[in-house]
Amino acid sequence: MSNMFDDPAGFSRDSGGGEDWLQTYADAITLLMAFFVMMFSISKLDMAKFEMVRDSIQENIGHREEMTNWEQVGRRAEDTNPMPRALEGPIAKMEKVLQPLTVEGKVSVTQSPEGLVIDFPAAMLYPEGGIEMQEEAKKALGHVAWTLRMQEFRGATIVAEGHTDDTPTRSTRFPTNWEISAARSAAVVRFLEGQGIESERMQIEAFGETKPKVPNRDNSGIDLPENQAQNRRVVIRVEQP
Repeated sequence: MSNMFDDPAGFSRDSGGGEDWLQTYADAITLLMAFFVMMFSISKLDMAKFEMVRDSIQENIGHREEMTNWEQVGRRAEDTNPMPRALEGPIAKMEKVLQPLTVEGKVSVTQSPEGLVIDFPAAMLYPEGGIEMQEEAKKALGHVAWTLRMQEFRGATIVAEGHTDDTPTRSTRFPTNWEISAARSAAVVRFLEGQGIESERMQIEAFGETKPKVPNRDNSGIDLPENQAQNRRVVIRVEQP
């Protein structure tokens, strides 16, 4: 098995300069760094940090054979953005529980500067013009609730955003898009609360037609049905503290 610091060009092999000790030295420094970081994490009793460090070390060990020179090692050392690193585990877990839906393109799980963003199309959650949650939606949101009860999300704020397209409603129950977007986001929060998510962690936001993902109409004012379907959605934001 090749060492992570092997020189692919073979420069150090032919020089006879006695620099083989650098490989052993670098390995020792890497192990010492991992040891002290682990000790630091454990001493703070911060399980989220502990799991983050554990995953980071496992990833580095798994990539040892892929690193072939000092430049690659340096690039990895410079990758110190804390938010993406901290969220790698939670994003992976949320994507895993929603995998059947993400593969089909029904649900998307992305990362924002604040945390996770889970995008549900309204057609999957509710019948047209209604707020009564469909069985597929209950199953998906049940998986979301189960994941949100994990340790990584204990301190997170959960915000449900309701969005519509720009088509006026034809309902006396919901006379404007504001009402229906608010009712749909409230239905999601109510369901999550029933699944054991603490009410004080959750918030409701309603945007109606004011924040479309894509244009509802073309330049001539003609409806774009596929775009309108994308704009009818409920977004769950999981904001890390």
